[in-house]
Amino acid sequence: MKKHLSRIFPCLLIALLPLSLFAACSVREISGNLEFTRNDDKQGYTLAYYTDSSVNTVLEIPGTFNGLPVTAIGELAIQSCDNLFEIRIGANITSIDKWGITGCRRLQKITVSPANTVFCDVDGVLFSKDKTILLSYPNANTAEYTKAGDLRETVSYAVPEGVTAIAHAAFYKCYALREITLPSTLKTIEPRAFQACEQLESINIPEGVTTIGSDAFLNCVSLSTITLPKSLLSVGDYVFYNCDKLDDMTIYASEIELQQGKRWLPERDRKAIAPKWIG
Repeated sequence: MKKHLSRIFPCLLIALLPLSLFAACSVREISGNLEFTRNDDKQGYTLAYYTDSSVNTVLEIPGTFNGLPVTAIGELAIQSCDNLFEIRIGANITSIDKWGITGCRRLQKITVSPANTVFCDVDGVLFSKDKTILLSYPNANTAEYTKAGDLRETVSYAVPEGVTAIAHAAFYKCYALREITLPSTLKTIEPRAFQACEQLESINIPEGVTTIGSDAFLNCVSLSTITLPKSLLSVGDYVFYNCDKLDDMTIYASEIELQQGKRWLPERDRKAIAPKWIG
């Protein structure tokens, strides 16, 4: 009896394994520099990975692969591609992972087909179709680099009126961004929105913003001045962590009512820098 059980037990363990473990092992299909995985519904493909190449400065995501539409850009599909200047998104893309396009140092613009029903671009910046969510700001939008890859000068950017949310990691590692103007319509700054914008010096968070997500300004090492509005209701963890130069912080929100994440204030010598509370 024990021998029979010893044979049956491993089979039972395999049978009990969650199906998600097998689903995670999606087979990648390759076409040139592009790798695709089949969507769960088997009706389309997701761009899973793009291999950077000094030969290609423009990535045009194909509308179809193997006769089926390419509908999504997966997690870290386009990452740290320092040779890319432009990404072109077609009409079929309806989903872009929050880390789908990230860390492409010399990326100047993301353009979207006018026929796309979910996304659009404004001056090379990626937005939701209704232009209420800024999804991804190319690292080098309007910036210039030398042939060696060194930044010539820093730039400023004004987020258009009508935008209500800055998406997760929208400005992540935008090395060239020195100054940004936020619209009066803004309500939410999502996690990691401005993380590691190393040249960003100052920012005024407008009245109307209620939420700043975790790590939103993490490692903004040049940030020295910021104003937080009375409307602010919550700030996440580590929002201004490693912002070593941030010694001019004015907060109009109520210190008692503001929901505060852990170690969200800037620190020096492991001690939080005291802001100026007005609320």
